[in-house]
Amino acid sequence: MAPLKMIHAFIFSFLSDAAADKCITFGKNMLNEVDNCQSVSDLKTTPEVVDFKRQATWATEVDSGLAVLIGDTVQIWRGGSDFTEISLGGFTSPVGAALLDGKLYVACFGSWPTPVGDSGLAVIDVAGQFLESTHSYSDSEMHVHNVYAFDFGGKKEIFAAILGNPWKGPLSGRGLSRLDRESGSFDLDTTTERLSVRSAKQQSDGSIFVLTQEPAGEQTKLARLEERNGHLVKEAETLLPPRSDGDGGADVVLGVETNTLWVTDRGAWSGKLYHFQYNDGQFTQNAERETGANPRYAVVLDSGDIVVCNQNGNDLSLFKGLANSPTDASISEVRLAQGMDAPMFFMKTSALGSQSNSDTAWWHHHEL
Repeated sequence: MAPLKMIHAFIFSFLSDAAADKCITFGKNMLNEVDNCQSVSDLKTTPEVVDFKRQATWATEVDSGLAVLIGDTVQIWRGGSDFTEISLGGFTSPVGAALLDGKLYVACFGSWPTPVGDSGLAVIDVAGQFLESTHSYSDSEMHVHNVYAFDFGGKKEIFAAILGNPWKGPLSGRGLSRLDRESGSFDLDTTTERLSVRSAKQQSDGSIFVLTQEPAGEQTKLARLEERNGHLVKEAETLLPPRSDGDGGADVVLGVETNTLWVTDRGAWSGKLYHFQYNDGQFTQNAERETGANPRYAVVLDSGDIVVCNQNGNDLSLFKGLANSPTDASISEVRLAQGMDAPMFFMKTSALGSQSNSDTAWWHHHEL
């Protein structure tokens, strides 16, 4: 029986490793990958030298692995050297993606400062691994900055975050615009008020928190939207504290408790992480933390750890257990330089199984 038990133990260990989480930071020309990642304490300082030649801005789980946005492409990564590159049909600067019913909806920011028909949503058939269609946003002068699959009208719908144009005009955005997936057109009046939405998260009760990016010098807005009669109505709004420089609003993330959230606000050479609580039509700021320079994407891990990617600082801000104790002053920021330029996106995922570090050797000095 002993040999059989040993075989069973080996198989169990192998399967456990195969489902183990990876922590991956995506940045400019490289990534940092940690196997069997449980906590921010497991993160390392040595990156994989991928040599993307382009910026990796976002990643999301798909049925066949991860979809990574690199340059003006989507690359389906299944681990090791297994990549499939998919073009975006002339759309440029992908900034976010959402999966729904086997389709990957990719938000494309377009040309700066004003799009030239290249801002909107590109739709990829994940199983077939091809670009199915592109849909320019109806207002050609506005930028799309992300895309989400949210509950709406009793089912999942696709919404684009319409930033507007803070640089030219400026033009206020249109909040969240629903994509009619049959016609390919956008509902410009989905959100009843003008909001320059950059990031959004939906709670289990259906309410949506959005964070804006305003023109230079103006304070970032945080708002709560609720569905009413086929529209999204603003129920509450507050301003983040003034800042001296930078682009302001970056990311909004749900907290551990209902109606709590974390938001990042960007200074060019500084950054803030704020904790807010919503109650009876009012937002209350409960905590404020310093981050690195120009904080971008943020994530709250299941452990309660918080990770913030600091683009200009070339590092991560790590807060161990902070999500579980938002006002605990004894929890200090740990700044981790991972040896990469412009970290943009961090994720913890089991979608790639357990690839050893040697499996990524193909990446070195290889242009994707």
